[in-house]
Amino acid sequence: MAFWQIKSDFSQALSASDHQHSAIDGLRAIAILMVMAFHSLYIAHFVLPKQVFTDLVMNLPFGLGVMLSFDKAVDGFFVISGFLLATSLLNSSRQGHVIDFWRFYRKRLYRILPLFLLALTLYAAAAWKGDWFTLLMNLFFMENNFPQADKLIPVGWSLAIEMQFYLLLPILLALSGRFLPYVLVAILVLAFALKPLIIFSEPALYQVSILTYLTGQAHPDLLLDTLYYPTWIRFDPLIMGVLAAWLWVNHQSFLQRYRTSLFHTGWILMALSMLFPDHRQVEVVYPLLNGLGLAYHRTLFAVGITLLILVLLLPLAQGAIQGLNRFLSARFWRSWSEMVFPLYLFHFPMLAIAAVMVLGTTDIEAIKHISYAQIGLIFVVGSSLSWLLSMVLHLLIEKPFHRHGRA
Repeated sequence: MAFWQIKSDFSQALSASDHQHSAIDGLRAIAILMVMAFHSLYIAHFVLPKQVFTDLVMNLPFGLGVMLSFDKAVDGFFVISGFLLATSLLNSSRQGHVIDFWRFYRKRLYRILPLFLLALTLYAAAAWKGDWFTLLMNLFFMENNFPQADKLIPVGWSLAIEMQFYLLLPILLALSGRFLPYVLVAILVLAFALKPLIIFSEPALYQVSILTYLTGQAHPDLLLDTLYYPTWIRFDPLIMGVLAAWLWVNHQSFLQRYRTSLFHTGWILMALSMLFPDHRQVEVVYPLLNGLGLAYHRTLFAVGITLLILVLLLPLAQGAIQGLNRFLSARFWRSWSEMVFPLYLFHFPMLAIAAVMVLGTTDIEAIKHISYAQIGLIFVVGSSLSWLLSMVLHLLIEKPFHRHGRA
């Protein structure tokens, strides 16, 4: 690859956003930082005795407890993916073009496969136990729906959901035609109804506070295999993104008319969703509150961020909306957004290296305590190392293949 091309790609990654959806750069960058902060906290889960980690989580200082909800950032990624991909396809359809399935799939494969195969090779070398079913399920993006298959890439389950969505999206748009909004609403209604049905069919889910899983007091497999990994419990944010794209392409005047109301509704829903899980357990309303919280806390977050995306991308913003738009469109966020895929794939080993650097040992048995300051330092060092590695991968692998896929 020519040096001038690498230099150009590097400059582009550090430059200010110059596209219509520049505020999404900030949202995507903040989302990946939230994921890394969440996993920085859970580094302690792997190295501390169970009760010590439980005490660490339950005694999080006021304001830091929200970190327990930072994994909702993945739902933000889903909404953004659904919105951006559907917007592109719907705009093309509105201009009279037929969906080019091969072009769509080709771009996705060139965008995903090179770094994915590299990640799968490296993670499998470290964790694969010779189970060929596990390897095949991971290779074909299906491991999230099979509890018996190990997740070789720690975040591979969410990538599997996205790839399944990529496969179905153009088919959904082509078959739905002018009935698309009704189809999307029907899917969302089904998704919203399915969640409590699954949760309240399993007493061990709704009768136990989610904090018992998050603190390691209860084994998390039931929660993860039932409510966290499967496609059917996590696809609604992607559909919300598609519905938002349809509104954006066809009804911007409606969105403008209710812009302020949508903005306030969006941030309030996101704030409410971040309160779950909470340190305080209102025992008088358990298990109902716990069950409903499990069912809809991610839904509230996804609806909230969907509304914010629609509002922020509208032209002629004023007041708080304009200020938030400028903040999210700031140059600082661009590189994090551009490299979000390698950051997402490879931040785990970088956080592990950061933990060794901060804690000063690789001997887990010697670690009896981790302070909140050390967790913060692990996040800072780990995210910095992740950024450096991701820049190299972005310039040498991701960008060249992405460019070739668009050719």
